Formats: sequence, structure tokens, C-alpha cells
Amino acid sequence: MRPLFVEYPQAKLEGDDHNFLFGRDLFVAPVETEMLDAKDFHLPPGDWYDFWTSTKVAGQAAHLVLHPQLAELPLYVRAGAIVPMQAVVQSTSETPGGGLKLRVYPGDDCRGSLYMDDGHSYAYQKNEFLRIQYSCQAAGNSVTVSSKVENGGFQPWWKSAEVTVYGVASNPKQVRIENQATSDFRYDNQTHAVTLTVADAVKEWSVQINY
Repeated sequence: MRPLFVEYPQAKLEGDDHNFLFGRDLFVAPVETEMLDAKDFHLPPGDWYDFWTSTKVAGQAAHLVLHPQLAELPLYVRAGAIVPMQAVVQSTSETPGGGLKLRVYPGDDCRGSLYMDDGHSYAYQKNEFLRIQYSCQAAGNSVTVSSKVENGGFQPWWKSAEVTVYGVASNPKQVRIENQATSDFRYDNQTHAVTLTVADAVKEWSVQINY
């Protein structure tokens, strides 16, 4: 957890003592009361995506006024984030269901990382861990997502990864995985997102979307 004014000292957010950043990429606006009062705030500078609706919002300039229920959590993702996700587990001894999911939000300084080990031993000290760096580049009507394995000393439970790229304005004209064109993808008109599967994701790979 990071206070906003530490990450954005020039944005005059020092008076915001309720909202916070989770890492550098997730902005969290907790619902703290059952009162029906509106919750209003400014996002930090830059562009942000609503995690739940994928709506893109210009930060700092936009004054957001929400009416969330107590069970709802306003959550925004920085444009430029790549967020790895898995199914919920109760402990590190439990194997998640399904494969890895990557949510890609193109923007400036677009990157993300994944670290994994066995979760219970000191085997990582013997180089038995997995570390992957992800990056993306957007230029014109094209987005490229890349994976680079920095350490492959641990084999995760997943082989494939479901990759979802947001901010794709129209149905892609072409999608390529490792320079091979594929028609095996989905485009969502509501969220402006392309979803595809990288079959062998525990290695270096690249995806290019032209739209």
C-alpha cells in the first residue's frame, strides 16, 4: 500500500488520506460507510481504467462522483499496467484453478512482472523461482505485448496464459502470436478488449494486434 502523495508529490494529493495505491498500478477508493453520500475524488495524473467496466478516464482533470454500495470497491488501473491474475486460493499450499490471466492496459511506461516459487520452502535461494517481465508498446493502431523470462527455475501450475488487451478501439484486422497470424481471439465491443490465449506462456513470446 502506498499513500498517494508519496507517489505523486506534485499533484497536491496530500489531503487525500482515504484512497491509496496498491503497488504503482492500482488506485483503490475504499467504501468506508453505509451512508448513501456520494463518494467524490480525483485520480492521480495520467490515464486510468475502471477495473470493473474498462472505461478509460483521464486522471487529475476528471472529478469522479460515485455512489458505490458498501460491498463495492471503486478500483482503477493505471494506463501502462500489465496485471497478472489467478483464481482465488486460501493458502499457498492450494493450487489455483485454471491458467494464468494477463490484463494489459496500454499506456506510457507499459510493463508488469510476475514472480513465483513453491510458496513454502527456501528453494528460491537455490534459484528455483520464476520471474517474467512483461511489456507492451502501442503505436497508431497497433499494440504489441511481449514476455521475457528472467529466471525459469520454477515450473508453475499453468502452461498457457489468457491475455486480454484493453483500449483496442475496433475489431482487429490482424492478430499475430509469435509472427503467426491467428483467428482464435475474441473482441468485446463494450470493453474495447481483445482476448486470446498464448499456448506456451512459460517462455518468451510476443503478441501483435493491428486494428
